[in-house]
Amino acid sequence: MTKMFIYYVAMILLISTKPSLAEVSRISDKEFDLSKPQIVYMTPGRSTVVDFPCEISHSILGLTHDVKVRIGPDSKTTMTLWISSEQSQPTNLTVKCDDEIYVFDIYPNNFNHQDYVKIVDSFDGRTKAKRALVSSSSRDLRKNEKDDKKLIAQSKTLKNVSNNFDSQILGRLNVKKKTKKLLSKGVSK
Repeated sequence: MTKMFIYYVAMILLISTKPSLAEVSRISDKEFDLSKPQIVYMTPGRSTVVDFPCEISHSILGLTHDVKVRIGPDSKTTMTLWISSEQSQPTNLTVKCDDEIYVFDIYPNNFNHQDYVKIVDSFDGRTKAKRALVSSSSRDLRKNEKDDKKLIAQSKTLKNVSNNFDSQILGRLNVKKKTKKLLSKGVSK
């Protein structure tokens, strides 16, 4: 009885932790981290379409006898993949697209299949990790700046300044209109 219980618990843990047996989305949009390979699950006999954000210049496939790759034909941003046999082995696919390199690990799987993968954005996780977060809060900016600047206007006076400025612009526009009328009167004489 206890052996059977341990067996069931082990099977549940195995199924829940193994990524190839976990359910994947058949149609997905991905943000692609260029520093890590993207896993694509494929069922033999079915196709997968991968949409790239740029034109594909070329691709390199690990095991060429099991997987077939076709770029296009309608668009150079689309790639179609097929796995032909049930005995297919996992392989990798490297795609060059503009100046970016995309790496995929292709896993044959009888339970999960990804029909369509659209890469909506790509970033390099190696450089993203090196970036520092900078606070954009005005409170934090005021703490870091020296108080050698003078206050020009406060919110109460800005309204008056704005009204004065608007009236100056309107006054100048009216002056130009009067000038044009005077010129046109002078020409018609």
